[in-house]
Amino acid sequence: LTERAQLIDGAAAERLRRRAEVEPERAEEVLERARGLREAVYRAFTAVNEDRIPSERDLEVIAEEAATAAASRRLAPASGRCEYVWREEGRLDRPLW
Repeated sequence: LTERAQLIDGAAAERLRRRAEVEPERAEEVLERARGLREAVYRAFTAVNEDRIPSERDLEVIAEEAATAAASRRLAPASGRCEYVWREEGRLDRPLW
């Protein structure tokens, strides 16, 4: 899905597929995290849309994943400017970021 949405390129997607084959347990853990994040985002936005307060747990899940993503990038020089780049391209949880 992240490849089709052009969030990662084909080469990165292939590296992740190969890594998932080597680390199937870790891949399953990441898949469960992705599902948990998807559900937390859905519930939180549904609550906001219905003028309700999102649950603390859903907001914690979203915040934890956002913190992991932020810690996984760094500023790097690029063509006379700076840009964020991912520290570890091959991490299985990269599509969550």
